[in-house]
Amino acid sequence: MRSDATQPENTQGDGEANAAWEQQLRTALELIAARLGARRGLQRAEVRTLLLPLGALLADHTSPAGAAWVQRIEQRLAKDGAQFRAVVESELQLAAAEYVQGVDPRYLGLPGYDFEYTLGSREGLEARRLAAEALSVRLPDATLKQIELADQRLEAELERRGPQAPSDGERSAR
Repeated sequence: MRSDATQPENTQGDGEANAAWEQQLRTALELIAARLGARRGLQRAEVRTLLLPLGALLADHTSPAGAAWVQRIEQRLAKDGAQFRAVVESELQLAAAEYVQGVDPRYLGLPGYDFEYTLGSREGLEARRLAAEALSVRLPDATLKQIELADQRLEAELERRGPQAPSDGERSAR
């Protein structure tokens, strides 16, 4: 199972998870602002370190922190918004392609198919999508449709395999 910012190391409580995500956001925003200020190009990996924890905060509908961070990010990166948004779009497209291609029916039926990786990929994609949409970057409708179809294929395969395949509940409990 891969580790991403949607699952911080310290997950004993929502407050602690939110604090971990906010620390990740502070670090990522400083790095991105410094690179843009120095007129250095952004990398997708740098933007990813911001999108994943932001998406996790936005997914926690009980906390207002996500919306506050969106505003802080927009203010801090306003003058370089076009470059930032272009890299966000690239990262989002890459995450979508990874997930959609990973749920190709030719692979789903293989005995060693890595459901943990696929479910992690989907969780990361959703966190990126939530964050990107909050920052006014949307996936094209055609890509959203591909994701929807991939979700349907994955769900059908999980149902077909029955209890031996990991469920969302089992993944969340880990």
